[in-house]
Order: sequence, then C-alpha cells, then structure tokens
Amino acid sequence: MLSFSPPEQTVELGQQATVGIYLRDPAGSRIGAFDFNVEYDATLLSLQSVAFSDGFGSATLGSFQDVQIPAIGQVNVAELAFAFDLSPFQDSVSDFLLFSLTFDAISAGVSPLSFSENILGVAGGYLMDEFGLPIGPVGLGGGYITVADRPVTVSEPGSLLLVIAGLVGLLRRRKGLLTPPG
Repeated sequence: MLSFSPPEQTVELGQQATVGIYLRDPAGSRIGAFDFNVEYDATLLSLQSVAFSDGFGSATLGSFQDVQIPAIGQVNVAELAFAFDLSPFQDSVSDFLLFSLTFDAISAGVSPLSFSENILGVAGGYLMDEFGLPIGPVGLGGGYITVADRPVTVSEPGSLLLVIAGLVGLLRRRKGLLTPPG
C-alpha cells in the first residue's frame, strides 16, 4: 500500500509541513521505478521541495528523477533506478520511502492528500520492480494537512497527570475518603 507519513498533521500558518510517501509492506519486491501524482489543496499549501530517497542506487549509478507540476495542486514525481541489483539499497521487506514533499502553509484550513492518475493516465500511478515488471495492484492511502491560523498548543503529559492527580486528591479529601495526617 502507498501511504503518506504522517497520514495527518497540523501546522501553524506560515510554517512548513513535510510528508513522506511510503510503500508499506513491499512483499518481497525491490522497487526499480515509480510514477505518481499527488494532489493537495493549493489554496492552503504551496509545494516547496521534493526529496528523493537514497534507495535507488549509489551516487555513481544513481537514477533518473523527474518532478512535474501538471496542474495547480498536483505534483508528478517519478524515478527510475539505473542499478541492476538494488539489494544493497533496499531489503524488500521493510516499509520503503519513495520521496518526501515539503509544503509551506499559506492559508488556514484542511488540505486532503491523495494519489491521482499519473502522466500516463494510470489511476494511482505505478510501481515496477527491479526487473521492470509491474507491481500491483497497490492500495492507495490518503492523508491530510491541517493549517491552523493560531499557534498549535500541545499539553505536556506530565503536567496533565499532575493536575488530574491533584483533582482526585481534592475530591477524596472533600468526601472524607482521605483523612489528614495527625
């Protein structure tokens, strides 16, 4: 299954959000090529960069990498490995990072993230193994990025536990369940 990681996140207006596109459980296949369109809400997010993983070969062998913007709110990302043996770079069992996208949060709201037809018109894009054979069908996950117009507050778990413990203590004392020492 192709998925976004994290599948959901919240960032403040003006901050950046980065999401990885992973192949979960490659089921014994090493990935030799991929081609995907990712859609997002361009009124909320502005694509800043695409970072490819290092799982397609060494610096000398490398790969062909391509990024296109076929439409507003859509990015096409493709890569083809030049190496014939990808075993030094992929284990064919672990989740595999294909690429990451970094966005600037430009307006408040919720932007869904999804896969759509690629440049060749293939719904959900495609994956090929290291021998050039198609891998599929591949399930497609979704995700979203929430852009908050005010600071995102995260309560500290330790502080929350102290407050709860204090309230429980007060309630017990009030009901006479706890007797003061002395």
